Amino acid sequence: MKLRKEKFVLSYFYYTIACILWLCGIFLLYSKIKTEFHHKINDIWNNAIAMDYSNRLSNIDNKVIRKANKNYSLYEKMYFESDDYLIELDYEDVEGDNQLDREFKMYQTIMLVVNPLDIHKLDSLFNQLLAAAHINAKTAIIYTVLDKGKMEEKIISEDHSLNNISFYEHAFATNPFYTGINNTICLQGFVEYSKKNFLHFTGPITIIWIFIGFLIFTGFFITIKRIKKNQRKKRIEANNRLKEMIESEKKLIRITYHSRLREIETADDKIMLTPLQGKLFASLLANNKYFQDYETLYEELWGTKSTDKKNLEQQRYSLEEKLRMIPGLHIITIPRMGYQLIMDDNIRLEVDDS
Repeated sequence: MKLRKEKFVLSYFYYTIACILWLCGIFLLYSKIKTEFHHKINDIWNNAIAMDYSNRLSNIDNKVIRKANKNYSLYEKMYFESDDYLIELDYEDVEGDNQLDREFKMYQTIMLVVNPLDIHKLDSLFNQLLAAAHINAKTAIIYTVLDKGKMEEKIISEDHSLNNISFYEHAFATNPFYTGINNTICLQGFVEYSKKNFLHFTGPITIIWIFIGFLIFTGFFITIKRIKKNQRKKRIEANNRLKEMIESEKKLIRITYHSRLREIETADDKIMLTPLQGKLFASLLANNKYFQDYETLYEELWGTKSTDKKNLEQQRYSLEEKLRMIPGLHIITIPRMGYQLIMDDNIRLEVDDS
């Protein structure tokens, strides 16, 4: 039983260590999948902006682009008015390492004026691209116009595709995308997704690791179940032993024989014996097995090894009559050998010689 208990304890310890290591591994896998998932969202976000840029550029008349390009080449300043604010373009102030970079930024600015960006359309496109990649999510976009001063950067205006502040606080934010002259326009997407989307990014290693975890936790719970079952069995056995002890205590009959008084005392009564009955009873008690042969009994009662057997049988019978008052205590005859005092297990008999 002790070896079995130690085996359960060791199994519990090993399974606990295995579970901790497995949880550490699953945490690392989860972090890796989450990072890859966020990278995927950022790639889709960049693709959405590129597709939106391409769509808006294809809808602009080439004559407008050529005319704008010519005007940029000939005039020092040119103004494009768009809704609530005025965008001033100065060819000399357009930053860039080369002519191609300057022309690219010029086209960006033309698009903001001739075919302005619609954040609701961009949001819809972003959501469609996510769905095509098996990512079910809710999206939103913030369009911010910045004033990049020499000392600090200020926000001139900010537009949201979804008017729900709490959404932006809890959603995943993509990398900001800067556009316009001197990167004064910032676009940022926000995605609220479910962890179920991670299933499309799980590889064979993750599936194998989950299966290993299933085996470990199954063994762990089986071990705990066995330990609890063993403990429950021990409690039941202890309770049964306690009940047996209580029941035995309730049925226990305590008897004291006062040899000098020739008196058998119980909890409820006292039985007085005659001198010969007392000698016969004391002689039976003197033996470990409560047995005494005929010759010894003759000598104990009458001081001789032989006498009339009828007298001995009469003494036995008279003593037996008195002992009937105590349930579970009686004398039996063993043919050609002697007498034996029989007591039930619930009887506790003590001899008082004082």
